[in-house]
Amino acid sequence: MKFMPFYSAALWISLVVASLLFQSCSEMEAWPVGTWTGTTGEGISFTEHWEVEGDGFIGWGKFEAEEKGENLALIKSNGSWLYQATVPNQNAGKTILFELKEAHQNQWTFINKSHDFPEFIRYERFHADSLKIEIGKDEQVAMVMKLSKVE
Repeated sequence: MKFMPFYSAALWISLVVASLLFQSCSEMEAWPVGTWTGTTGEGISFTEHWEVEGDGFIGWGKFEAEEKGENLALIKSNGSWLYQATVPNQNAGKTILFELKEAHQNQWTFINKSHDFPEFIRYERFHADSLKIEIGKDEQVAMVMKLSKVE
């Protein structure tokens, strides 16, 4: 009987951890839908758009001067989220995959160490209508885009 409080505490901690993991995944599944626009640290305009498709999302990202930007997708494969980027005239037209390696309540980091640049893409949501995207290599941030939701 004197071990019951220990088991109760352990069960409670397990439930809290499971709840936090579920909450983190649920938020990941809902965050991107809409159109986001803003600028890089150098003042270059950037827009990203996401829509729900099946169990994932499809979208695009585009810098102001580009006629056509990159095609994007977030898909769940074998229990992991994958960020897919296809950029015309780059990587021989092949889609580059980045796997979700770090997920926190408002931050998600996708990594592909075998890609030349970028090796990571990090999304950090500050509010329902604002986020920051960081891309880089060797854990060094090379570009920051601060975006606001417009739709």
